[in-house]
Amino acid sequence: MNKTLSFHLFEKIQESKSISKKDIGVIGPNLSGEIKLRLENPGLVLKRVEEGDNQVFSIGEKSCSIPKKYVTISTQPGYEIVSFDTNTNWFKQEHNMDRFEDVMEEFISSKFSNLGKSFNKFEEDANILLDLLGIEEDVKSYSHTSPLKLDAEISNGMELELVRENEKDMFKKLFLYKNSDSIHPFISIKRKGNRFNCQYRTPKGNYECKHDSISEMLENPIDKYLLCVCIGSEIEHSQRELVDHLMKIFKYHSWTNSEEKNSKNIQERKEIKRIMEILKNSIPEEHIEEMYSDARSKFLTKP
Repeated sequence: MNKTLSFHLFEKIQESKSISKKDIGVIGPNLSGEIKLRLENPGLVLKRVEEGDNQVFSIGEKSCSIPKKYVTISTQPGYEIVSFDTNTNWFKQEHNMDRFEDVMEEFISSKFSNLGKSFNKFEEDANILLDLLGIEEDVKSYSHTSPLKLDAEISNGMELELVRENEKDMFKKLFLYKNSDSIHPFISIKRKGNRFNCQYRTPKGNYECKHDSISEMLENPIDKYLLCVCIGSEIEHSQRELVDHLMKIFKYHSWTNSEEKNSKNIQERKEIKRIMEILKNSIPEEHIEEMYSDARSKFLTKP
């Protein structure tokens, strides 16, 4: 796994608002797997040469030859935007991605050096994770209690605890605290194998979600809503998505009062109740009950 940008695991890093990545001109990867570099002095730090059907990028002793069809160059006055389509089979081949990541890591490290900043990969991984979770602020200060554990204060007053399994790992455990006085984390994510167990402490209760990947978590309407509730960010969009998700369950749910209670029906009823409880974090209970009554009336009588 990439120690700098972690392309394989994190496919939904949107344009960074963190100082570090903004300074170095790295954007993405976005949802489609595209990553962009903003090069103010093309060819000065990261060199690019055309060789047949490939673009060859090199910096220092690191180089990577990439098919032109996966690279887009946009020339602007004073700089270039170089876009890489990493969501392709070519990039998914381990040896290709390794060479690309080596070049990227060398490029980013050189940019930090030119800016007079110390590049700490563990800190930068923490900033990437904060971006993923919707927290725009960066790590303000940090300490290492071991090579695999980072304790950090975020510029908004929150605190982060990050635990790795090994030095190449992005994280195995992540805990976010409201402030230094908090005893329990309001968000915790633990990885066991390839499974992620996400726990959220909200004003209306504690909730747990399990996923096969971080990408799956970030696309799930329940997790997206709970993240907004816990972090305190704008909730209108995620609330609408979760309500739409609930309405789809209503639409295809079996509302009949027959004695048949198959496992799918039982699971759907539990999920409906769970989502209704979760939505109480931003919608009055009587409005949620009204949504349920309207849906039951509509779909129960549907021919």
